[in-house]
Amino acid sequence: MHLIAVSARVPGWLTGLEADYAVRLKIFRLHTETIKPAPPAKEAAIVLSRLPDNAQLILLDAAGRQCDSDAFSVFLETRMQEVRPLFFVLGGVSGPPPLVRERADACLSLSPLTFAHTVARLVFVEQIFRADCILRGHPYPK
Repeated sequence: MHLIAVSARVPGWLTGLEADYAVRLKIFRLHTETIKPAPPAKEAAIVLSRLPDNAQLILLDAAGRQCDSDAFSVFLETRMQEVRPLFFVLGGVSGPPPLVRERADACLSLSPLTFAHTVARLVFVEQIFRADCILRGHPYPK
């Protein structure tokens, strides 16, 4: 599972928290990559160049489908059963470019609230960990 995030910078505190969650994951493995913001066509080209041809592309966007943590864990479990690699994209301040939206297989919203990019990224990583726990029957999500 991969996260491609468009961001001008990644603060050290976020890197540290992502590393902490990565160590705690048992079912999933999450690889993150940050790309710098660019004009939409260039940003789309960079994002799309990171995807294998058979990748499942899931956008993380305020306009996406909302689900609770249990539904998100089912979504991940279902997607991970496919043999295609799973890529999530967290767009920059303007959201994912049109070409990336067109290529997407699904679009999910992390919340109806607006978050700073770093907070949205942390919420996503925490939800991956929470889904990992739910699927293992670990009591953390309660």
